[in-house]
Amino acid sequence: MNNILDTFKNSFLAENNYQIFLNGLLNTLILTFASLILGILLGLLFRKMISSENKIIRRLGSVICTIFVEIPTVVLLMIIVYIIFSSISFPVLLSAIIALTLKAAAYHEGIFEAVHKTVNQGEIEAARSLGMTKWQTYKKVTFPQSFEAAVPLLKSQFVSTMQETSVVGYLMILDMTMAVSTITDRVLESFLGYVCITVIYMLISFFVKQLLNILLKKVKENII
Repeated sequence: MNNILDTFKNSFLAENNYQIFLNGLLNTLILTFASLILGILLGLLFRKMISSENKIIRRLGSVICTIFVEIPTVVLLMIIVYIIFSSISFPVLLSAIIALTLKAAAYHEGIFEAVHKTVNQGEIEAARSLGMTKWQTYKKVTFPQSFEAAVPLLKSQFVSTMQETSVVGYLMILDMTMAVSTITDRVLESFLGYVCITVIYMLISFFVKQLLNILLKKVKENII
């Protein structure tokens, strides 16, 4: 027990190492939630493009999504930082958010496509035949079915997006993984640090998944 306490003190309390860890945690949360939220919005735009009646827009949307899905996250980060924004002074954290957003958006487009196919068109037609407006039909029929189908996929995508933030250390951005690496170099002890970030990643995933479950329950309650 004393050895564990000593390791904890050396890893997190000595030389204010906890500040490095907290800064890394903050950047991880910023990168994850910013790219997730923006990715959902951009993913909706990609889905709109791919479902467009205009052949050029439809093809353009498909090509864009394919590129962002296929290209490795690290390579996309390097392209944005060292090629696209190489000639201007642009915050590297924002560059990382842009890269992660583009990746998340491409995956979310696929989620929205899959979810759209799960909606029962017969129920939509039945709702309209009962005199419901488009908004009432969407609120009572389309959205609940879509959201229920999307929740498991959104959970998986959140975990994937959070995991991908660990590569931003290549750009010298202090996320949780790089924070632990920095602390390890100082104290020459890695076990406790990596155990801590493993637990934190799992806790974040757990709380977000529970939040989505609560939202799904609220959606179902509103249509009963």
